[in-house]
Amino acid sequence: MISNQAVSAEKDTLERILQEKKVKICWVSSPPQEMKDPKSWKVTGYFVDAARHIFAQLKVEPEFIEEKWGT
Repeated sequence: MISNQAVSAEKDTLERILQEKKVKICWVSSPPQEMKDPKSWKVTGYFVDAARHIFAQLKVEPEFIEEKWGT
């Protein structure tokens, strides 16, 4: 069951993203879903492409932040 607080927090987060027109997305290299192009250093992959497409529809700029796993 989803609480009213959780729904409210999600709504607040979405409203903030739409207002700021920016969203931060953490990613870990996991080809072909997400990876960094060794020549351009741009984040690529089909999950990245999907995120860019979805946020373009909302006129929101995604910022991809690379995370490293210790394993």
